[in-house]
Amino acid sequence: MLRYKQLAVVMVSGLLGMVPAGFGNSCRVYIGTFTGAQSQGIYTSLLDINTGKLTRPVLAAAAPDPSFLALSPDARHLYSVNELPDGNQGSVSTFAINPENGLLSLLDRKSSGGVGPCHLSVTHNGKSILVANYASGTIEILPLLTNGIPENPSARYVYQGHGPNLQRQQAPHAHFLAADPSDTFALGCDLGTDQVRVFRLGPDDLKLDPDQPSHGNTPPGSGPRHLVFSRDQQSVYVINEMGCSVTRFAWNSRLGSLSPIGNLSLLPNSSMKNSESTAAEILLDESGRHLYTSVRGANRIEVINLGSTGGNQWNLAQNINSGGLTPRGMGLDPSGHWILAANQGSGNVSEFAVDPVHGTLSPTGVSILVGSPVDVLFVPLH
Repeated sequence: MLRYKQLAVVMVSGLLGMVPAGFGNSCRVYIGTFTGAQSQGIYTSLLDINTGKLTRPVLAAAAPDPSFLALSPDARHLYSVNELPDGNQGSVSTFAINPENGLLSLLDRKSSGGVGPCHLSVTHNGKSILVANYASGTIEILPLLTNGIPENPSARYVYQGHGPNLQRQQAPHAHFLAADPSDTFALGCDLGTDQVRVFRLGPDDLKLDPDQPSHGNTPPGSGPRHLVFSRDQQSVYVINEMGCSVTRFAWNSRLGSLSPIGNLSLLPNSSMKNSESTAAEILLDESGRHLYTSVRGANRIEVINLGSTGGNQWNLAQNINSGGLTPRGMGLDPSGHWILAANQGSGNVSEFAVDPVHGTLSPTGVSILVGSPVDVLFVPLH
């Protein structure tokens, strides 16, 4: 059995938002989970950016299966999917963030418009929530009112088709939906059809253009899951769940088009691979020179060096243990000094220090216990 060095918890007296001694330069962490015997909802902790210390996580809000989280641009509201099991209609929850203690107050819960919502994002202008429903293969737009509460879905798109893997790709499976940096287009990853589809957003993000002609293909059977834009907005990097790889596309921000450039394996050493290995998360650091990915089954975190050419000569610079079992989401703190990895299978969130020059990771030995963690979201303290 794996043993993890547990954090010497800093006990917080009074309000959680009252930064404890030694936490002068801090930010808040929220952790989305699958609920059950060990988890009741969304948890929060404080990270000391100078030292990497984390406070003991506390329950910020009870909620059913709040697996993925998103933040409003003004950092006043937190949104979560409710990825309910057994084919139940999913939902989107809206919470107000208490700036004093970080606790969350439920303001609203609406249908996600489909089954199995696994990802949501907020457009950069703060006008809409974009939702991907995995089980039903649908995506939705929920317009946001000025009070931060979403309206019912204003637009819906139903993916069609299937992929070559009839066990995993017998039908569409929407896994990601987010706007490009200009809020002109929305890009959606469909694991079921090996496509990254591009939609033109309508006025005030109220609709998806059904006639948008563009999409990008990942390798057959690879199963695109999440993506990030390069800092210069000329490339898109897509992590493929089933293929355990990253596909790079050239991005034309004027036309909203994707052109595949290359594919990089995350597990080049055959000894790392097993039948349960599936890739999960992808992050890009602020410099735009390093990608970070997670692979479940193999329980690895990979560092991809993009170099100064924006990925033309990319390479796998590091491949290390995730500090637990079944790493899902990860978060890179606003300072770029620390990465937190949510290990769903072992019920812990492990911490890594980021080398400021090379981008490589070093385990700090810090690990906090959270039942079935899935997503990590950082919120700066003001």
